[in-house]
Amino acid sequence: MLQTDTDSFTLSLADGPYYRADIPYRFTNRTGAPVYVVNCNGDVSPSLDRYDDDRWSLAWSPEMNGCLSLPIVIESGASYADTLRFAAGIDGNLSFNQIEWSRDSATFRLNWVQALSSFADTLPFGPQIPLEHRVSNPFTLRIP
Repeated sequence: MLQTDTDSFTLSLADGPYYRADIPYRFTNRTGAPVYVVNCNGDVSPSLDRYDDDRWSLAWSPEMNGCLSLPIVIESGASYADTLRFAAGIDGNLSFNQIEWSRDSATFRLNWVQALSSFADTLPFGPQIPLEHRVSNPFTLRIP
């Protein structure tokens, strides 16, 4: 399961017209088999899903380089920890990866779409692990 270290994060205004937050997370492989994480030079940033109208939908994806490195392999029972360095323009700021925002806080979850149950070095790289293993606990992002 993917787990953040807290259930609430406050965005800060960064240099320039965008907001940022560091979101530490840990993945513990409970799938019973190795998990292969597609990456570019070690970048494995998850996307953000937002909870609105009783459903989850993609809200933000990280900007990543287009290379393909060897997969990061997380053996069954092992853990992998990292930090999502989230940064985005808010509502109409098109100068950076944008996220729509309509209130002071919203509920999100991480979605590690790059986590696969097998790996091939051509598209498609492999099947994703089941959703319940690659999404995090819900958490709140707040604008100060």
